[in-house]
Amino acid sequence: MKFLDTVKNSTKLVDVEERFDLYFSRPLGLLLARCAARLGMSPNAVSFLSMLSGIGSGLLLFFQSSFLHLVLAVILLIFAGLLDSADGQLARILGASSRLGMILDGAVDNIVFVSVYLGATLYILPEYGWTIIIWSALAGVLHSLKSLIYDVYKLDYLYFFTEDKKCRIPSKEEVEKKRKDEHGFNKALMNLYYDYVKKQNGLGTRNPVMRNAFASIAFDPVQRKTFLKSYREEFHPLLSWWAIFCGTNFHRTMLIVFILAGRFDLYPVVQIFTLIPFLIIRLVQKKRDHRFLRRFNPDYSFSKHQSDL
Repeated sequence: MKFLDTVKNSTKLVDVEERFDLYFSRPLGLLLARCAARLGMSPNAVSFLSMLSGIGSGLLLFFQSSFLHLVLAVILLIFAGLLDSADGQLARILGASSRLGMILDGAVDNIVFVSVYLGATLYILPEYGWTIIIWSALAGVLHSLKSLIYDVYKLDYLYFFTEDKKCRIPSKEEVEKKRKDEHGFNKALMNLYYDYVKKQNGLGTRNPVMRNAFASIAFDPVQRKTFLKSYREEFHPLLSWWAIFCGTNFHRTMLIVFILAGRFDLYPVVQIFTLIPFLIIRLVQKKRDHRFLRRFNPDYSFSKHQSDL
């Protein structure tokens, strides 16, 4: 129980943790983070190891010739996920969390999954022809967009509850101003972040105007306690549904299942069918966003920015 409490303390907020992460990824990730701390490693170095593990998984899937290769590829993919958890936990242990680290973490996560998609697709290319590349690319795009939208609501939840400004989703105009002052590698990361923020503001149900409306209530000393209670009741169950169909664990698990079954060709079909629950959840989210803001401000009008949603 003491270790589990330590694990919970190593997370930003238990409310946004998936059960799989809380009882598997976070405990093992914390052990890896502690080992990394003793070795004097930085969070970015752990992220780099996560990327190498994911690329290794993709290479094994491309050169697979036996079930053993598949198992090793799956182990490396799982290990990449554990390291992905460990880098954030290490950053919190060292007090080295930063927005730049979050950007790098997201970029590494994308590289890992692109490697796995690419390796698995190229292996079955001779059997299915070039059309499988189109289907896999579509599955990859859906994977990326769904993960991005889930991350939007997760970050909002974290920002409103923890008041951590690194979790605040800025407008694209804010990022545009900041990226002009960056150079070299940081400039490249900020360009990636700018594209990411554009999608966050354009694909979710909350544009910057609505997000500011939420924040104005969340950080109002008079309304904050009521806001937090109401927000948890309204959106915590919905966040769980976003995780089920859009989270990293969902995608990693589905990939593992189809890879081990030797039927990666069916994985894109599953991705396409999950658009149905995804669209339903998005519709519910949109209605609840509006209802929630009206509860605190009956005079609030959505008409002037409906087109942004």
